Amino acid sequence: MTNVPIIFYILQATISVSIYIFFAVKTFENHLKHSKKVTMLISIIYICFSVAIIELFFEITAPFGNYRWLACAVWIGVTIILARFGFSSNPLQLIFYIFAVFDIELNVVLISRAILNFKNFPLIAENEDLSFLVLSVVILIAILPLIWNMLILRFKVVVDMQIGEIHWKSLFFLPLTYFLFCILNSPHAVPAPGLTPLYTLAILIILNIFSYLSYTAVLEMLFKTHDSLKANEKAELSKQMIMLQKEQYQELVNSIEKEAKLRHDFRHHLIAIEAYATNSDLEGLNSYLAQFKNDEISINISPVCNNHFIDIILRHFIAKAKSENIEVKINATTLGEFNIPNTELCVVFGNLFENALESCERQKEGKKFIKLTTKNVSSSMLAVTVTNSYDGDICFSSESDTFYSKKHPSSGIGTKAIRSVAEKNGGSCTFTYKNGVFKSCVLLVSD
Repeated sequence: MTNVPIIFYILQATISVSIYIFFAVKTFENHLKHSKKVTMLISIIYICFSVAIIELFFEITAPFGNYRWLACAVWIGVTIILARFGFSSNPLQLIFYIFAVFDIELNVVLISRAILNFKNFPLIAENEDLSFLVLSVVILIAILPLIWNMLILRFKVVVDMQIGEIHWKSLFFLPLTYFLFCILNSPHAVPAPGLTPLYTLAILIILNIFSYLSYTAVLEMLFKTHDSLKANEKAELSKQMIMLQKEQYQELVNSIEKEAKLRHDFRHHLIAIEAYATNSDLEGLNSYLAQFKNDEISINISPVCNNHFIDIILRHFIAKAKSENIEVKINATTLGEFNIPNTELCVVFGNLFENALESCERQKEGKKFIKLTTKNVSSSMLAVTVTNSYDGDICFSSESDTFYSKKHPSSGIGTKAIRSVAEKNGGSCTFTYKNGVFKSCVLLVSD
């Protein structure tokens, strides 16, 4: 029976768990589901729970040591549940993080015990248990820079990137596999008396180095994947802007051609009207005017708003919407002049209307409608709101706050482009959907 007071065991466990909790909260600080006070309360509850598990099932003097495997499963389960409750992150990312932290603690425990196996290792007060407790804390503190580098400088960046769950499906098993390996080969699970202390310590150090390099390599790979996706998004955005500009110029050319044709033919229409008037043929005049009114060349070309580029885009999509029997209401006549490039304004208005149009086109039943309104909140702030009907089916991930396209298996470029322009110009955007109505609100701020 050990003569080390239980307070030392509790103190060691509390210090270790508290350090890991600090790193967890720091890593996910931008993705907390609750206030800092609630998060702190959850952290304290978890620390108390973890210390109780360690003292009751995992310490050398633990009264229920025979049930450590069951306790381990419960501990991991509760950890995942509390992490899901406290942090806004996809489940596989959390599992990767949780088992990576468990691996760190296992490594600290195994290395501490391996060092104590050396015959000439100086014990503290000639007590092996107390020496282990102190040594494990010292080792944990010594490797804090490495933990900081992996969890804060790397993993936190990945978390903030909000990389989709699909990228974690082939990665989360890595720390899980290492965790199971360490558990099954720990001195308490499978004793290996044939191994010398030096050989055991060397193996553990090598395994630690490889696990650390593996985790950092995974995070670096995610960095590069994210950069590649961003590059593709920028390329797609540039492609969209070029297409929008082509459509603008084509609409402009068409408008000019129609106007020229109207001017060219107007003289002939005046001659015909004059002839009907001279002959007092009121019935013929009315018939001719009715035909003239319905003629394609007399189409209403009055502007939708006072921004020429946006006006062209809106009229282009309005024409498309009406051809699909979609009711369109536009209230953008008060669109002011802002110090925002027309190309970026075109991206916002073009994507908003295009997304609304595509939603209505997929709608199988019910009234189809699109309503766009703009409001000058101040001389430097413009609010744009688009509401449209949709078929009730939205591809959205609440974990990454991302809408996914139905045209291809990836995140929608339209909403990302809108969000990018809004945030670049000091604004914001929100997308909500309920009862068959999708609402997009964009706030743009100019210098």
